[in-house]
Amino acid sequence: MKQRGTKAHNFPETMTLAAGERRTHNAVGASFFLSANSLTATNLQVAIDEDNLNDWPLGYRYESPPGETFTKIGLYNPAASAMTITFWVSLGAVNDERTVISGEVIIDPAGNAVSTPAAVVALPITAFS
Repeated sequence: MKQRGTKAHNFPETMTLAAGERRTHNAVGASFFLSANSLTATNLQVAIDEDNLNDWPLGYRYESPPGETFTKIGLYNPAASAMTITFWVSLGAVNDERTVISGEVIIDPAGNAVSTPAAVVALPITAFS
């Protein structure tokens, strides 16, 4: 049986926080927190256990050191309007491997340097045959 807000809680949760609302989420035995979705431009603020609130941009995650867990997560909406958020709380990391990046990568067989906007490692197609 899955219990919300415990280490057995291994599914995303969505909630709406009113403007200026602070809510505490029970996370007894959890070691992982990820903010997965927010529909506002203002960052959610988060406190793990007794820590101070910190800006928590979309996609930030917290994972406890091995063998350590936390008991609660403070969630605060500093925006002037309601904020709907989706987050994961679990014992251990939750990974989503569905990311697909598409586009054209030109590989220069002569070994000349290729400039890209981000670090990219491209293997020749022959490496996969």
